[in-house]
Amino acid sequence: RGDLPKKYFLNQQMMGRILMNYKKFHITRILFSLFLIVGLCFLLIINTTASRGQAINDETLPANSKYLPIILRQPTPTSTSTPVPTPTPEPITQGVLTFHQADDSIPYNWFSYVPSSLNIAQSNYIWVSGVHGNLVTDDYNLITEESRNQAEWRTELAEQHKLILIVPVIPRPYTNYIYVVSLTWKVFLEETSYIYQRPDYKLNAMLDKFSYDLRGNGYNVQDKIFIDGFSAGAMFAQRYALLHPARVKALAAGQCGGAMTLPESAYGSTQMEWPVGIYDFNTLVGYPFDLQSYQQVHQYIYIGDQDTNNSTLWGWGELWKSQEQVDFLINTFGSTDPIRLQNQVSYLNSHDYNNIEFHMYPGVGHTITSQMVNDTFSFFNSFR
Repeated sequence: RGDLPKKYFLNQQMMGRILMNYKKFHITRILFSLFLIVGLCFLLIINTTASRGQAINDETLPANSKYLPIILRQPTPTSTSTPVPTPTPEPITQGVLTFHQADDSIPYNWFSYVPSSLNIAQSNYIWVSGVHGNLVTDDYNLITEESRNQAEWRTELAEQHKLILIVPVIPRPYTNYIYVVSLTWKVFLEETSYIYQRPDYKLNAMLDKFSYDLRGNGYNVQDKIFIDGFSAGAMFAQRYALLHPARVKALAAGQCGGAMTLPESAYGSTQMEWPVGIYDFNTLVGYPFDLQSYQQVHQYIYIGDQDTNNSTLWGWGELWKSQEQVDFLINTFGSTDPIRLQNQVSYLNSHDYNNIEFHMYPGVGHTITSQMVNDTFSFFNSFR
């Protein structure tokens, strides 16, 4: 070796390094290729599994299948709504007749009065009164002013008997006439203009709103109300108790338009539809009649024995569905309002409606007397 040139040995060393580097590169390439092949195989397996999973979801599985879906469907996103803040109770001013303007939540105007003599810690009742049908007009402002008049003279009674007064302003339109305050069958129809539909619901909104405000200001307010009315107001009060008996503690109704709506579906073989009876109650109103609650509503029905000229039974178009309804009431219960109401209450008393009383005032026509008012509050106070 010593005879070989030095340059030869340098070339041999360089060739050795090149050969070693080549072997390393070749091994690296082989490893990289193997890694790539393994990766592609893995992706292929995943894709096949996913395809099978999408074909076997919770809709295609039999109800008794022991298999679970491999990939579940994307869950339906739940809607996220911003919580509605609890409204702050409005302040209560005692001894002042307050006007409440109609708005989106309560579409009717209304008045309220909280007696200045009221003890907020005692058990207090809301008294709904002043509902009237005195004006037939499209001018709602005129009806509001008449309701204000009805409310004003009742504030003294509210003070005297320590009752919280609410007076709703219910329209009685001239155009496209509907006797809204009487709770005629037309107020339950979808084709009736919304403003004339379900005045009972609108009163409920007033009661709920004002009860919330009262309680928020520390008043002890009972859930059940007292409600009274005369003539058109009595029709509203008596039928409101049929529609929402669980809300009513006691009612007083004078004259009732000449006939009560009976809490019965039939009289013998005669079906009694609203407003004669409740045969079509569920279909018309949208929920079943609550007989159990109704039999717990204390009722005082009254009329003057000379009150014979203001009946709603003069014809069928204003309130009744047909002339047959009018004829049935007259032929079955009597030809005059005083006799008819008396016979209706007697009929109900004989069918276990012991919660209903009747009183006839001698020598009295279509008017409210001081004796009627005193008897109404004596009746209410006996159930406080």
